[in-house]
Amino acid sequence: MQPAEALATCEQALRSLIATVLAKKLGKDWFSQVFPEERAVKIRAIRDEEAGRRTRRGVASVPSSELAYAQFFDILALLKKYWADFKPALGNQSETLGLLSRFEALRNSVAHSRDLLPFEEELLSGIAGEIRNRVTIYMSSQDPTGDYFARIDSVTDSLGNCIDSFPPDPMEHGVSLRTGAVLHPGDTITFRCRGTDPQGRDLTWWVLPTRDTDNPCYTGRDLDIVWRVSSADVAARRDVHIYMKSSGPYHRVNTGTDGFDYCATFVYTVLPGEDSAPATS
Repeated sequence: MQPAEALATCEQALRSLIATVLAKKLGKDWFSQVFPEERAVKIRAIRDEEAGRRTRRGVASVPSSELAYAQFFDILALLKKYWADFKPALGNQSETLGLLSRFEALRNSVAHSRDLLPFEEELLSGIAGEIRNRVTIYMSSQDPTGDYFARIDSVTDSLGNCIDSFPPDPMEHGVSLRTGAVLHPGDTITFRCRGTDPQGRDLTWWVLPTRDTDNPCYTGRDLDIVWRVSSADVAARRDVHIYMKSSGPYHRVNTGTDGFDYCATFVYTVLPGEDSAPATS
């Protein structure tokens, strides 16, 4: 795991855990209750500034969750303050916080473009992997089927739209997001996908609709999937489904001949461009 990937993996796992645990404990408005007012206002200001800057650069949307803009020291502060609630996921306090303190020091080196030694890269990757595994096991325990079936952690498109919260209800196998984005034939959307499996099996991903018959499937826990918009996609509503399944013989959704474990759906509008030819069957 490369340093940048390790940072994203660890921080995303912790943010997901914090949001899940504190929302359950304190309700939907948990963020305002856990941070001092001055700090909460500053974090929201960072979010609003980032939203304005990225929108001007052509990014369709940015994460709306305040926690996405909190610093790593904010995350550590919340973990320490509510450790009793996080203990079922993260285990022994001194051991885990020791790992995260070391992670924070290495993280600062990466953030300031300082090269890590090979053993430091391995340590960063190892800590990120252990934290993600602990969080995955805990989140799976909240789902009566989670000890067996794989799950999607997040999918983010290249416009900035993100799905990163999947329900633990075993009857729900996917999440849909209306992006509000208008696309045209010839556009390319890249989906950054992250997933985990409680049993460590390989994960396979694919996108529908697709015409990439040479390589329709992708394998890995962290990867990119490219969707190329064509005239066949022109519609007021075009749903793009990102499917994922483990390499195991059984899946959360059994379709008879095959199945899948989770699905993230992004909804776009696709309008014909000036040079678009009518779709042919």
